[in-house]
Amino acid sequence: MKVEKVGLDVSYVNQIRQKEGNKDAEKPKEVSAKAIIKEGVEISSRDGIKRYKDAISTLPKVREEEVQALREAIEQGNYQVNSKKVGIKVLEEIFLSS
Repeated sequence: MKVEKVGLDVSYVNQIRQKEGNKDAEKPKEVSAKAIIKEGVEISSRDGIKRYKDAISTLPKVREEEVQALREAIEQGNYQVNSKKVGIKVLEEIFLSS
């Protein structure tokens, strides 16, 4: 899904002025921000979403090879915890989740 602000829609402003009977409809004048700003939402097609879901469903939920390698390293006493990475993640959770 894509949401974007398109910006100034001069044709919309001119249409409003013409409806109000303003003879100078082609000349830009002060108009409220609500009348000027045009926003839009674009939703991806169902086919596109289905493709992504299908691609994701083919991926394994657990990366068995990595899990097995970690188990073996822990059992053998070779697993090294990167305390710097752990500390950074802890601080990120504390400060960014607030």
